[in-house]
Amino acid sequence: MNIKNLKIEGSQNHFIIRLNFKYTLITAIVITIGFTAYLAYPKSDYTNEALFDQYYRDLKYEGRAGDTETGAIVKALALVESEHYSEAIVKFKEISGKGKYFAEAANWYLGLCLLKTHAEEDTILNHFCAIVTKRGKYSSSALEILYKRQQHQQKKKPQKLSP
Repeated sequence: MNIKNLKIEGSQNHFIIRLNFKYTLITAIVITIGFTAYLAYPKSDYTNEALFDQYYRDLKYEGRAGDTETGAIVKALALVESEHYSEAIVKFKEISGKGKYFAEAANWYLGLCLLKTHAEEDTILNHFCAIVTKRGKYSSSALEILYKRQQHQQKKKPQKLSP
């Protein structure tokens, strides 16, 4: 910033300030890019554990487990609560394959258990893509998980800078 022609007359100060347009423009561009990058960058880490914790709902079972489909889903959710994810995956697969009422919910919780057990990437991707394709109750949440996992994968990959 250049201050030229400072004139002091009595009690009045007169300043003529000339700003260099090029530096002002560069500063504005840098601030805009920085602010945009801040808004676009994901705010949290989307690991499998974080996604599981975010989407798993703490349900109260009140001991209602019988031999019906309702009992099977309650037992499977109890296995998840006790952190027996491999056994829960087997139960959820049974329910989603032959269940009438809870097949969609079982399929959803099966996907969450796959996240928690660090299943193969293709298995997780295919499972949540199938949920999205069915356009059911959990399709928007499954789409969010797919999006967040993609962000996490891009964050882990080193970015190449082009000249």
